[in-house]
Amino acid sequence: MIGWAKENNITINDKLDYHHQFSYGRGCIAKQKVEEGEEILRIPLEHCIGHEAHFGTSPFSQFSAVIQTTLCLLKEQLKGKESKFDAYLQTLKDERPHNLIMFSDEERGTLRGTSLDWATETTDPEVNYREKFLPFIEESKENFPTRITYSQFRRAMSLVLSRGFHLNDKGPFLVPFADSLNHHCEHPHTGLEGMFDSGEVGFIMRAGKAMFPDEEVFNTYGDLASHQLLQTFGFIPRHNNPHEIFACSQAIIKSAMEEHCPEHPYDPKKVAAMKKAGIPFPPSVSEEDVSELVTVCFWLGPHAINEEVVANVTLEMNDGEPYCEALRMALGVVSASIDTMSEVPTNVMRPSIQQLHKKERALLHITRRTIIKELTMTLMIDGNEGKNNKRRGSDGSGNGGKRGKRRRR
Repeated sequence: MIGWAKENNITINDKLDYHHQFSYGRGCIAKQKVEEGEEILRIPLEHCIGHEAHFGTSPFSQFSAVIQTTLCLLKEQLKGKESKFDAYLQTLKDERPHNLIMFSDEERGTLRGTSLDWATETTDPEVNYREKFLPFIEESKENFPTRITYSQFRRAMSLVLSRGFHLNDKGPFLVPFADSLNHHCEHPHTGLEGMFDSGEVGFIMRAGKAMFPDEEVFNTYGDLASHQLLQTFGFIPRHNNPHEIFACSQAIIKSAMEEHCPEHPYDPKKVAAMKKAGIPFPPSVSEEDVSELVTVCFWLGPHAINEEVVANVTLEMNDGEPYCEALRMALGVVSASIDTMSEVPTNVMRPSIQQLHKKERALLHITRRTIIKELTMTLMIDGNEGKNNKRRGSDGSGNGGKRGKRRRR
């Protein structure tokens, strides 16, 4: 790889071992001290797989960006030693990322209740391959002279998903050397940036802080929750993740709503109206922030059944019963998610899925306490104000204890 880098005007830092073998897999390690601000990689875009698809006229333009890069990778793999990327492709031979595209049906089933619950109901990806991609591949003999099996296609796509980087709104690209750095949620040493120097387009990495001998050098893949890292990159972080959120399942929201308000069935039209208004759906929650879920529960609940969905509306304690009802429904969704995860037998899970279940159940238990605390405080306020109104009489306050209008953010 070092010789290949020199031949192709790729600048690497000889103080780093970009393909070090750790006990848990490959990564990058510092051999000598690297000072803050020091350049550790500079690579022109033409030496990144995917450049032909995302700059200029793409031969695969009818497909999504990820599929286009996947087809570029397959095209280079079929060239073998004739590919200008052969040295780089050799480093990928033993890579087997186990991201969502590689999950078996049984493994997808163990995601029930988690943020990836939706994946338990998705179409068989092999059927999708045979119907959408295989006919194109078989007709494009100039790019794919031999047949591409589903196994080859799926592995190539898993590599693109787990190793791809974007340049502004273009990509993903497979970026040699940069993709060897593992991710750290809190303390990365560097990040990959776009390079636009003197007309040259590509990527550059600089040390965001000093790196010391025998220290693993970490990149950042973005502010991503554990379920997003598992879905795309195939791992759950070993260290703390300050970006942890739980993405609620649409199916669980539907069932929880129907159980909580059987007289007001789940309304897909309301869901469509929320999406159109820019309200996140399905909603996410964190340990302390349940506002997205509470907003969704309000719009799907009985207090908004005849109201038109509008954006930027938030409910607060002073909203009384509508807020309490939304909190109760949110509590039902969170509790149902915990119960659904608890029903999945752990002995059939992959270790990464077990870790996801453990992290998300822990988060939801704290989230449930947050909702209960908020609901209790709201009921106490509502009860105290009710007593005061009763003392003043029905005309003492001028509104009989009713709340004002919900506020827009």
